[in-house]
Amino acid sequence: MMEGLNKCQNCVRMGKKCSGPNVTDALLSNLSEQEKVSKEIAETEALLAQTLSRLSRLRRLQQSLRDRGAEVFRRGIARLEEEEEPDTPPPMSETQTLTGQAQALGTFDVLDWESIGLDPGPNSSGFPSFSVGE
Repeated sequence: MMEGLNKCQNCVRMGKKCSGPNVTDALLSNLSEQEKVSKEIAETEALLAQTLSRLSRLRRLQQSLRDRGAEVFRRGIARLEEEEEPDTPPPMSETQTLTGQAQALGTFDVLDWESIGLDPGPNSSGFPSFSVGE
């Protein structure tokens, strides 16, 4: 700049209008472009933060679904294993219990033949009578 003048020597030499002391049109254009880029960066960062937040939610949901599926599978297997366990025998009637106890003591003539569908018959041996050909 020349002392006392508000125009820089380059602008005077080229015959252009000077945009002010120490500020040229190129500098203003550059600052304007920087502001545009800064604004675009801020918008992109906001979009990135939003996308990362959504990604994080989806990953948590996916893990929750995996855990829930594993739990359902575990319960199903446990239920199948319970169903496969041998059933407890039906409770014995009092007659069957007493007959079993008497037989354990060596008494075979108290066998309840009628409970198994056989008729003890008229003989007094305690064993059923079988008649062939009837």
